[in-house]
Amino acid sequence: PIKEPFIEVHNDTIINDLRYLSVYVSPQRLVNRYEVFAKEKYHFKSLKVNGTTFNTESLFTNDSYRICNYFVARDKYLEIEFSVPASEEVTLNFFEISYDLLDNDLYDVKPRSKDMIPKPFVVNDAVIIKKSWSSSNDPHENP
Repeated sequence: PIKEPFIEVHNDTIINDLRYLSVYVSPQRLVNRYEVFAKEKYHFKSLKVNGTTFNTESLFTNDSYRICNYFVARDKYLEIEFSVPASEEVTLNFFEISYDLLDNDLYDVKPRSKDMIPKPFVVNDAVIIKKSWSSSNDPHENP
């Protein structure tokens, strides 16, 4: 079996009707990339991913619920800090991607023939784990 990422809340505070959360995601296997999506269009007041601040006004402008793509490099974790109205529950979907489907001993996938190519602009030859996290969960539980 493939190990799922570990998700932990590092901060959960309410100040002046805003809820500030810091969610830490740590892979338990070698991964190449995370794609993070919101379940719906939330009212983010602030958003920071691994220390980089994002303009929340540009989120969800093209009918996509994507929050970010993170290509794992020296940092082997992902930390998302954000604030939303205190009454709003947030659900995030994490897609953890490793490009090892053809080499992974857990699967018996035949390599493509020489006259075949991967489809451009989509994830190919990857093992993907989807894990959801919700702010309504107990912050001390790993969902």
